[in-house]
Amino acid sequence: MSAFAFVNDRELGLIIMIASLGFGALYAASFLIWVTEVTSLFKHPWSWWVIALPIAAIVAFTVFFVAWIGWVMFSASPSKREELLKGGEARPRGLESSPRPGAS
Repeated sequence: MSAFAFVNDRELGLIIMIASLGFGALYAASFLIWVTEVTSLFKHPWSWWVIALPIAAIVAFTVFFVAWIGWVMFSASPSKREELLKGGEARPRGLESSPRPGAS
């Protein structure tokens, strides 16, 4: 039995989205505190940005991506969920399988 068996998809999406945004806010606050501490320690305060900015960008992208997944899970209507879960079964019009030219 899954640890999230008591939670439906919509609630799980909300939990994922809130947890991701909460982590992002905590990271941003920690980053700002770290910036104020680090700028006074180095002779060239701009040099640490070479490492800090790419890491902050990766964390921000990850937080955004996970929050987006949570949002999609939270905001999807039941009919849209069913359509997405069918996956390969439902094909758009005009893409029905037809024999390829030259195939026998």
